[in-house]
Amino acid sequence: MNHNYTRRNIKTFINRYQQLIRVIESLSDHEAEKHIDMLNWEANTECGTVRCVAGWAGRDPWFRKAGFRLQTRVPVYRGTCWWRAIDEFFGQSSRNTTLVHPVFGADAYPTRSPSRQEIIRAIVREINWLKSLTPVLAPKRKRRPLAGGSGAGGSGGSASNG
Repeated sequence: MNHNYTRRNIKTFINRYQQLIRVIESLSDHEAEKHIDMLNWEANTECGTVRCVAGWAGRDPWFRKAGFRLQTRVPVYRGTCWWRAIDEFFGQSSRNTTLVHPVFGADAYPTRSPSRQEIIRAIVREINWLKSLTPVLAPKRKRRPLAGGSGAGGSGGSASNG
C-alpha cells in the first residue's frame, strides 16, 4: 500500500487517529486494563471480550459510520480486510518498511496488553509523523512579476500579431 498523501487525506487520517484516541480514552479502567489484547482482533475470554486497538475502533459507532468495522471479528474497510483495511483507513504507517505497525502491531508494545498511555503515545507519534508531511506538500509559491511589469511575455518581444 502506497498512499499519495495530500493535505486533504492527511487531515482525514489525523482526524481518524484523534477519534481512535477518543475510543481508547473512553474505555473503562477495567476494559483498558483487562480487555486489550494486541494478538486478537476480537476474542471471547472468561472475563469477556478482548480486542486489539483496531478491534475497539471497529466496534465504535463513529468508525462504523465511516466504514471501518469488524466483520466476523476481522477489520474491514471498502472491500479490504485485515492489515490492508487498516492501511486504507488510517493511511500507511510511518514505519512502512517494517512489518510492525507502530499503533496496531502487537510487536510495537512491550506486552500484548499495553496500557492506555502506551497506546495513546503511539497514536500521537503517528499524528505527529503525518503532520510532518504537511510542509513537504506545501504548494510552490507563485512568482510575482518584477516591478514595471516586464516579466515573461512582457513588452520588448519580437512576436507580432499580423
